[in-house]
Amino acid sequence: MRAGHQEVALLAIRNPSESEWTKDHFGHEWLSELLCAALVFAVSAMDRYFHDFVVDKSLTLLSRRVDKIPPDLSKFKISLGTAEVVARKALKSRKVGQAIRPRTILKEKFREELHRKTFQTYDEICDAFKMLGLQDNWSKVTQELRKPLTNNEVKEKLKQIVDRRNKIVHEGNKVREKRPRRPKRFQIDFKKTHEDIDWIQNLVDAIDKVIT
Repeated sequence: MRAGHQEVALLAIRNPSESEWTKDHFGHEWLSELLCAALVFAVSAMDRYFHDFVVDKSLTLLSRRVDKIPPDLSKFKISLGTAEVVARKALKSRKVGQAIRPRTILKEKFREELHRKTFQTYDEICDAFKMLGLQDNWSKVTQELRKPLTNNEVKEKLKQIVDRRNKIVHEGNKVREKRPRRPKRFQIDFKKTHEDIDWIQNLVDAIDKVIT
């Protein structure tokens, strides 16, 4: 899906009063695809927020004394191949007289490795909290939501949205059938999609308020 489709979709959903489209138009296949793109884009934006935040804060935490680094951050796994690259670059920089420190190179590789992870589900966001040494944040986050929810309710809501996103991204939004005669797609509802995107934004705002 092209980026232009995502932008049009978000514009149509967030500003329905300024558009000539109504929710009834989204029964058409191509506009339904825009709704799918909008939901995918919203989850991706949430994921990117956590990556940027974790990278920024983690690099600061890594400059502390070893015993002051959060346990889950200090245990972050980096491949043997990455360690070899770090070692080679450090040795090469010394030979040519460049002022490149091994820690600087390690931080670059940490950033690359971290971007291989996703921060979309409840448990994955918990991992992000732990890497930053933050504990019991969900209880505070849920109280910051416009409609306070329990931790389990937030977990289930996120699961539902991410599962829907995964069906679109990984399965083409198609219904699984044992003997499909004709491919069927899951229906996507304008109101439900609007609510889900709005909820994701509210969740990220709540988390940002708590952890910053």
